[in-house]
Amino acid sequence: MKNNNKIVKFVFMAIIILIGIYLYSSITTKQELSQNNSSSENTSGKTVIIEHPDIFLWFQDESSLCDISNINTSPEREKFCTNKDIFKTMSRFVDIQTTQNNLFTVFTIETDALAPDTVVGIQNRETDKVTMLTNYYLGNDFINLSPDESFFVYRTACFESKCGYGIYDLRSDFLTSQSVITTFNIPEFLDAREENSIFVEWISNDTFNYKIGDKSLSMTLI
Repeated sequence: MKNNNKIVKFVFMAIIILIGIYLYSSITTKQELSQNNSSSENTSGKTVIIEHPDIFLWFQDESSLCDISNINTSPEREKFCTNKDIFKTMSRFVDIQTTQNNLFTVFTIETDALAPDTVVGIQNRETDKVTMLTNYYLGNDFINLSPDESFFVYRTACFESKCGYGIYDLRSDFLTSQSVITTFNIPEFLDAREENSIFVEWISNDTFNYKIGDKSLSMTLI
């Protein structure tokens, strides 16, 4: 009887410990997710931050939010475009993922300067180089990585809620334009696009299903 009581107590204590570990990990995860709105750090200790020089410079020069016709629309916009600290408070990662080999981080950024427009980018974690892959417009989004993380798919070239897609090759030279190996549903004139496209799922490391309008299609990359 005493042995049974000891077993019961042992099981009870084990359950209490497991519950404690679960609650602690849940709290920790929430804190990390909250912090990831402006930065993301993985086990390697390498970090991508929202005010990264490449990101801030891109918004200043390429996003059109800070061109002459827009920067003077309000004092807040001017500060967003010229003050990195203000830019940080007004910008956030809405989607971010690091590859398991810690070589790349893919992300989507939104800012209070013009929400809910977004831009997709990628960071080479070895060189710390950040490349922005889309314009700043409503609908742009990082979708996901292929199962073996050789490719990732992102939504781009959107116009009036209809979007196309780009496929980025993580096996290729990070600094070449050839890293974007294919696109689909991106006509020469975006306002001529007749149907929206939807990425469905990867069905292998290099093949995925997608839809254009009501038509179901698949694409093999290699």
